[in-house]
Amino acid sequence: MDKSKNINIAIITKVSLDKGLASTYRILQFAQGFSELGHNAKVYSLANIKQEDIPDIKSTINLKENPKFLLAYNSIIKKNPKNIIGSTFVFFKSIFNTLKMLKKDYAENRIDVLYIGNFPFMVITSFIFFLFAKKNNIKYVHERNEHPNYQKSFFNNLNSIFYRKSLIFFNAIVLISESLGDYYKTIASKKIEIFVVPPFMDPKEFFESTEEIDEYQDKFKIVYCGALSQQKDGILTMLEAISIVKKKYANIKFIALGDTKSIEAKNKINKLVESLDINEYIDFKGYLPRKDYVKYMKNADMLALAKPTNLQNEYCMPQKITEYIATEKPFLVTKSPNIEFYLKDGENIILAEPDSSQKFAEKIIYFIENYEAVKEITKKSHVLSNTEFNYKYQSKRLIDFFYNIK
Repeated sequence: MDKSKNINIAIITKVSLDKGLASTYRILQFAQGFSELGHNAKVYSLANIKQEDIPDIKSTINLKENPKFLLAYNSIIKKNPKNIIGSTFVFFKSIFNTLKMLKKDYAENRIDVLYIGNFPFMVITSFIFFLFAKKNNIKYVHERNEHPNYQKSFFNNLNSIFYRKSLIFFNAIVLISESLGDYYKTIASKKIEIFVVPPFMDPKEFFESTEEIDEYQDKFKIVYCGALSQQKDGILTMLEAISIVKKKYANIKFIALGDTKSIEAKNKINKLVESLDINEYIDFKGYLPRKDYVKYMKNADMLALAKPTNLQNEYCMPQKITEYIATEKPFLVTKSPNIEFYLKDGENIILAEPDSSQKFAEKIIYFIENYEAVKEITKKSHVLSNTEFNYKYQSKRLIDFFYNIK
């Protein structure tokens, strides 16, 4: 690929762009970074969103006019089918609709890189786009942010076998963590180039002054951002920790910015809150607009994340860490090989042992009792906001990688 020319990048995703998810944020910030660096990025979305919602989606992370969005799903059907057959039919219709749009765009303005995430029926969908990429000499790149086997079931195990077969179609694979990169080196062909891009964010969101929230001003505010999931982020561990901390320091408020679709998970959380008698110490905000999300983080006294030990977290690197760092607020997270690749316990971060509400509570108490010292330690991680965890820095790295794909 000629390094003197700008690259045309087609990003194909199924993530729901109108939700405040880490995967959504990553895709949009990549596209924004590519565009700001002078390259042409288009996002082809298979999610069921409306064209008129695009301005709102862009405003959630301050996107400019570029990158452009093309909606394959929305042009086919307006409602999600309620059965597997119907949803499968619509999915493949949207795949072929995307293919038509790609062919049209290729004819008008050559595509250099086809960048796709993970899809249902991956061996089939990746092969369809492979044929298009191969025919037109387009670099074909796959991104994966989680271990392919983290969800255990017969169907997922079977799907994982076919998924591995699909990797042969790609020129390169982009992974979110060092451990995931090492794993893919064991399952992908040596001809396929492996490249690690950690989570990142736009520091301008957090560097700018944020208005104060006139809420819980007399409380020590502990803010958590993310899904209300024990498996993913240890929400039950954090709630149990709060029940321990409040016995010594009652002047605390745990604010959760996120939600869950699982009725079972919600019931379990509500029962735990009731059994621990901590309702007055908890505030579940649900998912908030991006502006309010950042505002609550910036107004926190400390930020928290208690990821448990499991396959999913062993190979993932949380997006929230980059945002926590950008706020310059003290933050407490549990130990993980991928976090410790960038941050050192006691030097620029303070880590808690995973899977223990008691240990997590002890660390929160340590934060309260040694607040100024803790601030000085965690503030040292802030330099990463302009390097490893910066969206434009990582977009530039990825562009350089694209140029060098064989």
